[in-house]
Amino acid sequence: ESKAVLEEFLLIFEHMARSEQDSVRLQTAENCIAFANELPKEARMMRIAPELFNVASDQSWRVRWSVANRFCEAAVALSGGDLLAPSLCDTFKKLLQDPEAEVRTASCFGISKVGALMSEKNLTDILLPCLGQLVNDESEHVRAALANIICDVAPLIGKDLTLGKLVPLLLQQLRDSNSEVRLNIISKVHTINKVIGMEYLAQSSLLPAVVGLAGDDKWRVRKAIIMHTPLLAQQLGTRFFTEQLLGICLGWLADHVHDVRLAAADNLCKLCTLFGEEWTKTNVIPKLVEMHKNESYLERLTTLAAINVLSDDIDAEFLQRDVLPIVLEMASDPVPNVRFNVSKALEKLASKLNMAVIEGSIRPTLTSLSGDNDRDVRYFSKKAIETLS
Repeated sequence: ESKAVLEEFLLIFEHMARSEQDSVRLQTAENCIAFANELPKEARMMRIAPELFNVASDQSWRVRWSVANRFCEAAVALSGGDLLAPSLCDTFKKLLQDPEAEVRTASCFGISKVGALMSEKNLTDILLPCLGQLVNDESEHVRAALANIICDVAPLIGKDLTLGKLVPLLLQQLRDSNSEVRLNIISKVHTINKVIGMEYLAQSSLLPAVVGLAGDDKWRVRKAIIMHTPLLAQQLGTRFFTEQLLGICLGWLADHVHDVRLAAADNLCKLCTLFGEEWTKTNVIPKLVEMHKNESYLERLTTLAAINVLSDDIDAEFLQRDVLPIVLEMASDPVPNVRFNVSKALEKLASKLNMAVIEGSIRPTLTSLSGDNDRDVRYFSKKAIETLS
């Protein structure tokens, strides 16, 4: 009796999958998943899979999109977690090559999960050639979707194929005219490192290409590079990073975009925490000493921003000896915006230093600033003095 009931449901499913109404066929992929989870594998491939194949070639792009959007779940349900049958791999290839950009975009988001169910031969013969086509796709949305997941293919194909086939595609996407494509690659490049190793990453063209984006025209790309620098630094090691990338990191502190400068200051703090006090004293403090006297008041402000974030992770002795003198000297800066930020910096430093230093250096400076001609400087200096009491 249960078999008869199931058969009735399957007949209804097949009828709906071939309905003349697009809105009905739109539900086919979802229904495939539900039925496939209840049937043995042979029945799944005989009764359910053909309907999925049909709607994957449907005349309506919205129906095809619905298949692309749920293809991974449908493939898992139909295969039972085993390697995909050639027919399923071919169907996914068709979706990746669909004439509609929306369908190709939805398919791209499933590449790594569907690829995980493919045999090595199908990965090489079907998936990798599709990736080569998609990096040149006319739609920037497709290319951006691909960039979001393409690095996740590396663990599936291994080191040799990653170096030989995938890295050239990544290099092409790092040079893409669309900033979102470049951003998405940057955010996932650490995945490649796990597969090919830092030695190969550094020796290949990939790392220089990533570093080259440090001067990208789009400030969001520069900021994204900055945000991923600590992870890159951890993988590269102190010596290589200091020799090859430190200068770029310090250069970001002078970027013409405020958000980038703040991100650079925060990045510097993370690097100092990662590499330690001696590294900070040798490589960072000299740069701050140089910047606090720069003709550009924006760079002088960035110096204070960097000191504010650095003070969270530097011990009191180091702050008193190497950092505090920089801030105290800036109290006589000609720009009011700098002077009231000095007050803010001194307020924060005071929370880390002992009373003798506060009374001997910080309070006298703040008291002097409280009589400043600029009302904002007076306000922030008096506010800072109140916190000392």
